[in-house]
Amino acid sequence: MPYMYAEMVQLADGEIPRIAAATDTAPTSPEQGAVIVEPIACPAFDWRATALLAFAYACPDSRYHGDQRVLDLLIMQRDYAVRDLSPEGLTSLKSTNRHSPPDTGFAIDTLAPVLIDCRRRRKESRHAARVDDLLGPLVERMSRGMIGRGFHTPNHRWVVTGALSMAQWLFPDIKASDYIDQILAETVDINADGQYIERSTGVYNAIANRGLMATAEFHNRPDLLGAVRANLAMMTELFHYDGSVLTLFSARQDQGQRKVPDAMAVSYLVMGHRDGNEQWLAYADHIFDSDEPGRAMGMLLYPFTVVPELRDRRPAKACVKQVCTRHFPASGIWRHRDHELSLTVGSHSPRFVNVRYGEVELACVKVCVPYFGGAVFNADRMQVDDDGVHLMDDDANARSKPGFVLPLGKPVPLDRYSQLQETRERWDLPTMSMSLHVKQVKGGLDLSLKIKGGVPDLVGQFECNFVGPGIWETASGASEVHDGQSTLLFDGHGAFHRNVEAISVGPGSPSHRMWQMRNSDPEAGYRVIVPFNVTAEKTLEIRYGLWSPTQRRVVHPMQPLQPM
Repeated sequence: MPYMYAEMVQLADGEIPRIAAATDTAPTSPEQGAVIVEPIACPAFDWRATALLAFAYACPDSRYHGDQRVLDLLIMQRDYAVRDLSPEGLTSLKSTNRHSPPDTGFAIDTLAPVLIDCRRRRKESRHAARVDDLLGPLVERMSRGMIGRGFHTPNHRWVVTGALSMAQWLFPDIKASDYIDQILAETVDINADGQYIERSTGVYNAIANRGLMATAEFHNRPDLLGAVRANLAMMTELFHYDGSVLTLFSARQDQGQRKVPDAMAVSYLVMGHRDGNEQWLAYADHIFDSDEPGRAMGMLLYPFTVVPELRDRRPAKACVKQVCTRHFPASGIWRHRDHELSLTVGSHSPRFVNVRYGEVELACVKVCVPYFGGAVFNADRMQVDDDGVHLMDDDANARSKPGFVLPLGKPVPLDRYSQLQETRERWDLPTMSMSLHVKQVKGGLDLSLKIKGGVPDLVGQFECNFVGPGIWETASGASEVHDGQSTLLFDGHGAFHRNVEAISVGPGSPSHRMWQMRNSDPEAGYRVIVPFNVTAEKTLEIRYGLWSPTQRRVVHPMQPLQPM
């Protein structure tokens, strides 16, 4: 068995004892067959566990092939799942969603690829036939329950269409085509850059891609693969040197998290094979080798069961990109990567800069100026030219509405207070606007902030959130620091470093001592607050490089530390 498939089988086999330990096997238990899912810690049905049991039992390359103990667990889990379905045939996400069509879609997306492989091999393998007979009726019932019953989020649409497309291939009597076409008529939620509306590089991009690939393959809609290709092309620009991906601008729970998008290997592998794209195959290899892909094991079954030719592939001949600079105008993102360095600037977010150098990360920079409600910098326009990246916050005035409302001079009923607010006359104060120029300089970035309007004596801050733990060092001392702590920088520059890598910020100013300025993030990472008095222009200098303990400063690297 060559390369990735062999490792995937080994990883799947490694999960079987853990699944057995987490399954309620007590003969008298009403929850027999349930899997306790942490951190929910309640009886639940782990479809990933069931898919891995089924795969291991039916796979001739698994050390659990035909193992009666695995079959017994599989039967118990199947029986629990049947008991736990709603009258419509739907499963529940016990922590939140009951009788949930999209969660049922996730379940089918996990089980159907194994069933497709078993269905193709049932004549030659009694173990494959046994799995098909055990799980087929369950998947068929759940599929019928999903039809016409909706979804929640944008990616759920493609989860549902992918699940029903595979189900129709398995069970042609299921009449889901019209419902699939109704969903597809909404068109795919992807912009000109290749970014889905949820912007979830760490989680939901992979889910949307897999659902669209399954729909394209099993519902005969190859045109849907254009969206997948566009997303894969954009994603190649968003990786860090270690296989993790930029999540700063995600609209979902992966925002700001370190994520190696294990499941994205599925999209790169299937589409790289389909299109003969060696670089995409290289990204699949890189992701698979970057982190333990156990969290995505259910999804990683898809390529090797639906596209069995991939079991015989060797490592890609191409390499992943080491150096690139891209502007994504539809998404409002500028990105530069050079080996272990990643620089990112973005609009439409108060967290507008990210710097990653090796294992040290400045997760984001924010600008806060406490002047009514809109004085946090959140650019709605981006311009990129030879002089750098220009961010403009044209909506700041509309958000802040500086000033106060005046009395109406008549009774205000309790139930009409909010409605009458808009009818009041106002005493308005001067509006304020902000713009930011981000210029790439040797060894770093200069952030020049311009503030116009407002009133005298305003103060503000650059808030720099580092990912701890690490060491914070200035000319006057050094401290071990962790996430959740904060420091005010009153003078000079300070550096956050770990091992040999460092990022510095400054210069500081003793303008104020506001630890929790309005719109700041006191719980976000290790915070370095750079105060300032509002004048015409303020500049924050960010530098990255190697930490010199003898010179006690950041020095610019001479060469890449670690090629991708």
